Amino acid sequence: FWWCVGTQCVLCNPICLLAYAVAAWDFFRRRIPYEEATLCDFYPQQYPAYVERTWVGIPFIPRTPRSAPSTGGNSRIPPD
Repeated sequence: FWWCVGTQCVLCNPICLLAYAVAAWDFFRRRIPYEEATLCDFYPQQYPAYVERTWVGIPFIPRTPRSAPSTGGNSRIPPD
């Protein structure tokens, strides 16, 4: 996220800065919960402990709760 926004800032491109920020934020807003659920399935003890001591780092994207929805063992299929 920050790389995407930072490149547009360095290029002094305000229109793309805004467009890239919105597009990247929307992508990660949808993707992070899916990936965290998959990681909870793969590492049921280790990943929740990791989540407790780290943060997401993207504005307005909350950390997924410990009881993240399971992917049902089929982690290769992305969400709708």
